[in-house]
Amino acid sequence: MADWKALTQELDTWAQLGQTATFWWRDDDAGADARKLEELLHLRQGLGVPLAMAVVPDWLVPDVTALIAGTGDIHVLQHGVAHADHSGGRGRRMELCGAALPSGLRQALIRSRNVLRTSFPSSLIEVMVPPWNRIDEAVLSILAGSGFLGLSTLGPRCAAHRHGLVVNNVHIDIIDWKAGRRFAGVEACLDASLRHLESRRRGVVDTSEATGLMTHHLVHDAACHAFISRFVHTVARHPAGRWLSAAMVFGAARRAEP
Repeated sequence: MADWKALTQELDTWAQLGQTATFWWRDDDAGADARKLEELLHLRQGLGVPLAMAVVPDWLVPDVTALIAGTGDIHVLQHGVAHADHSGGRGRRMELCGAALPSGLRQALIRSRNVLRTSFPSSLIEVMVPPWNRIDEAVLSILAGSGFLGLSTLGPRCAAHRHGLVVNNVHIDIIDWKAGRRFAGVEACLDASLRHLESRRRGVVDTSEATGLMTHHLVHDAACHAFISRFVHTVARHPAGRWLSAAMVFGAARRAEP
């Protein structure tokens, strides 16, 4: 059974092996709701660990820009362009699908990245977080050729680099999207964390990929915040646990323009 004791025991095992279990925190869908974002940032301030905000460029409003820019120890990642579905009903929702997007995809990606560069000149890391964590393989070469540094989706990575992009995904989704976009529950979230940690420790997946916590502040409630707080504290207080910033996860803060 996945519970808090099991998480501590897993971290104990890492400690006994002389290893460090690395983690990072990515929150998605920033840009349009300053009130909900302010709640998350207040929670994060009390936790004292790094946070990466995946910002949708076309959603960005001045109040959200000011909140993120005025908060230390936060890095900004790019969350698509407009978080719009271009699948055409031919499968699961996807924005960055080469066949469905107009021919100006590269220009749209660069334009929207420039919005983030202007808004967050010191905190932007040019990493793409595809909306719905889905992206066509053909779009990856466009990202790499346009000067993007990295990529972050959902699930254990197959390789540390794809098309020259540094990859570090998230693995713990705290929202149950099929059950009314509500908290997935403590057991489900801990089970996801333990699966990735155990798989890393045993070498089943890439041992060097930091375990990623994924949150979505727009749909959080008190249960979400309670889990985040306890999870972050449990890891941070354990000698084998370490929270990394997005800059550490992706290895650099900027790449030169193409």
